[in-house]
Amino acid sequence: PFAFGTIEILNQCCESNGFVIIGGGHTSTLVNERKVGHLVGHNSTGGGACLTMLAGRRMPVIEALEVSATHFGDKLSELGL
Repeated sequence: PFAFGTIEILNQCCESNGFVIIGGGHTSTLVNERKVGHLVGHNSTGGGACLTMLAGRRMPVIEALEVSATHFGDKLSELGL
């Protein structure tokens, strides 16, 4: 019963002129199974992370990568990376 509603919402999104962002593993799988990936602007398996990013909220993993780049960024060129 829930699948029908999800499929119908996906169909409407794919037919829209808007930039479609899909978030969540199950929904992402549905997009791939129905072969409509080319009709969406972004297909993320990370539902919670996708919503956090879209809401402009703090993402600890991104902050950790930024700190790491500040501390170790110059080492990458020394390693040939």
